[in-house]
Amino acid sequence: LEMAYLDHAAKNRHEPLHGYLDLPKPKNMVSSFTITPGTESELIAQCERAEPFDALKLKVGFRRDLDFIDYVLKRKPCRLRLDANGGWTVDQAIEQMRALRGYPIDFIEQPLTDPDVRDLDRLKTKAECVIFLDESIIGIKDVDTYAPVIYGINIKLSKCGGILPSLSLVKRAKELKLKLLLGCMIETAVGITAALHLATLFDYFDLDAIMLTENDPYWGAHFDGQTMILPEGNGIAITTEDSTFV
Repeated sequence: LEMAYLDHAAKNRHEPLHGYLDLPKPKNMVSSFTITPGTESELIAQCERAEPFDALKLKVGFRRDLDFIDYVLKRKPCRLRLDANGGWTVDQAIEQMRALRGYPIDFIEQPLTDPDVRDLDRLKTKAECVIFLDESIIGIKDVDTYAPVIYGINIKLSKCGGILPSLSLVKRAKELKLKLLLGCMIETAVGITAALHLATLFDYFDLDAIMLTENDPYWGAHFDGQTMILPEGNGIAITTEDSTFV
């Protein structure tokens, strides 16, 4: 409902959503591409789709994580962002991150399930890793709780309550000198395009869901190589399959 309201309000002022929110137009926003463990043929196909991208998000927290990472890097040398989705204990995370020293890793996302601040501090100190949190960050209270022991947070509009609550999280995170990752769920071009209007506030981008979603009835933000393109138009600037604006 909030997204529809803001889209309508921006259109009434004949402005794109980012203009209505007093934000610059996003330009040259480079996303990562997500690869998940699978069979060799599945990994080959994923690596082929990832060819334009300089940074990959690898889903870890499974058996043989190191073999998976090595396999991807041999086929596609690039920067890595690891996402454990809470799949490790503290000791497992320390062991894994120590084994990965020297690898081209930007950060590790959500290494622990429902992490305790002391556990994250131990991981940060023992493994010397850069930690982002995703699932643990819903509201401002969470940002305040974890800020001393993390490097950044993943903000997703659908996770954090919409556009305006996400903007409040951005403001608080910047006050605390945290880095910001603009992420997404598996969702249609409506949510991805709305998120992209906020992109100038963020440091990293993971908005590849539009490449992973089939039969999306909407068209909006899209990729040119690894760069995300925001369409021209007022409001969110989404079109349907029959090319009429929503």
